[in-house]
Amino acid sequence: MVKSDAARDLLPAVTAILQGRRFVSRRFAGQEFAETLDTQRFSELGHVVQFYTGDAGLLDGLAALVRSSLGAGESVAAVMTSSHRDGLEKRLIVQGIDVSEAAKNERLVILDADQALSGFMDADGPSRERFLSQFGNLLRRAQAATLGKSRRVVVFGEMVAVLWAQKKYEAAIRLEELWNELALTCSIYLCCAYPASAFADRSTGGSYARICTQHSGVVSAFADSALTPDH
Repeated sequence: MVKSDAARDLLPAVTAILQGRRFVSRRFAGQEFAETLDTQRFSELGHVVQFYTGDAGLLDGLAALVRSSLGAGESVAAVMTSSHRDGLEKRLIVQGIDVSEAAKNERLVILDADQALSGFMDADGPSRERFLSQFGNLLRRAQAATLGKSRRVVVFGEMVAVLWAQKKYEAAIRLEELWNELALTCSIYLCCAYPASAFADRSTGGSYARICTQHSGVVSAFADSALTPDH
């Protein structure tokens, strides 16, 4: 980060460093160093957020994540927008992944974000009880289907981004908190993604910082390839 951005970035940057995490200011979007993350460390983080600039790059990285995770014996759960779901499934098929077989074995679960939200959202925000029940049951089934020694489930979610696009900012933050609560009871690697365009306005700086504090890892330089871990 640079001094001129201190008012916006200093607090989340210091918080990240104290927690042993990496922080990169939005000012450095597109810089080369943002694409050279320590992928082994990245794959070990518990809850990572990525701010992406292009759908193609996001989906390419996600497809690589799904392929490597399934290859390592892990299960994968993705809660996505319909357009991203179509793009992911096409990429997986091209890569030789038998999507139908993986889904049948419950090692790959892909849900529609809007439909999933309808299962636990109330007028004033997400229902804690219904969310924990709905996704706790899903993750337990996915974990039981794993083949790897770690018994880990890789989770990708866009429900928070859907809420953010609907200007339901407090609901999105609350949902991030509920994912963190659920992660305490399950062995999961959780990553979520927001379009960088949602935070282009300087007035969103406070909201951006609040989102960052909910995560154990922040990819804030919008590196589209950053979702891919090195197993």
